[in-house]
Amino acid sequence: MEQYEQIGKREIFRILHLFERLNKGEILSREQLSKEYSVTEKTIQRDIGALRDYLGEAHNKTDEPLPWLKSKGGYILQEKVWRYQTNQQILAAAKILLESRAFVKDEIKILIDNLVFSSTPEQRPKIREMLNNELFHYHEPQHRRPLFGLIWQLSEAIFQEKTIEFHYTRQDGKKLHHIMSPLAILFSEYYFYLIGIYLKREDCRLAPQYPNQKYPVILRADRLEDLTAIHEKYIHPYSQRFEAGELRKRIQFMYGGDKTTVVFRFWGSSIEAVKDRLPTAIVTKEPDGKYLVQAEVFGEGIKMWLFTQMDKVEVLSPPKLRDEMEQTAKRIVEIYQTKHISQ
Repeated sequence: MEQYEQIGKREIFRILHLFERLNKGEILSREQLSKEYSVTEKTIQRDIGALRDYLGEAHNKTDEPLPWLKSKGGYILQEKVWRYQTNQQILAAAKILLESRAFVKDEIKILIDNLVFSSTPEQRPKIREMLNNELFHYHEPQHRRPLFGLIWQLSEAIFQEKTIEFHYTRQDGKKLHHIMSPLAILFSEYYFYLIGIYLKREDCRLAPQYPNQKYPVILRADRLEDLTAIHEKYIHPYSQRFEAGELRKRIQFMYGGDKTTVVFRFWGSSIEAVKDRLPTAIVTKEPDGKYLVQAEVFGEGIKMWLFTQMDKVEVLSPPKLRDEMEQTAKRIVEIYQTKHISQ
């Protein structure tokens, strides 16, 4: 590599830029590059040689890492050294972020801009144009609170097994002080949620606030204030076996409650949508074309989801849930049987 020791700053920048472009999947031609960088094709050939040497020595690329392909009309990196997202992946990820409505507008712009910037230069304008309308009409969450810093702070506490202290504003506006052993952060229907175990100080040490509580509590992350990590440490026995992924498969709309197994009959238009909503579901098709569904769920959110299926579902068990569904249905009927008096 001695022949490259006297290489200038401009040349270094050009070679690094070439390497970035190759890693993103661009096909580079000598003629086009010489025009772009205002250098000779021989200079570009030397730059490619430097990159080949670097790949051979630093990344043990024994085969030709940067061949010139006649069919493509340029140089192509056979095996990427840094894993960039493809243009298709970038567009798909941006669409998901916009649809989630998880962040305030300033934060979503940062995320989208960073994603688009990682695409290939010639595709950036097209991807921006594809996303501009959705970004312009983006409707941020009502809490209007920036979340990047909060999510990072909570994640660090979980990773380092730290206990946290904070104030939490409930739906009714009442603000409460809590100490918690945080277990996970999950996202669902527009909001990030903190999963954890409430603690209290007892005889100069931390102990569970509710010793008989079987399952963790679920709090809206955007409602946390004055969050700090404290020196006292407490590892709840539940945290040793807690798995966020398992909770995610069983919980609906982030409503807490006991774990239970629900059984219902379903005759709606898409059993696939049911399986997507309830990953633990065991589905059996019955002779009449209806489906028998059994699923392990966590919390009260399952009732909300069942009512979204309108008259295409019948709960069979547990009996308590069937009774609650029936009583709620009766109250709905009463509402619609009451004569509406126009103002």
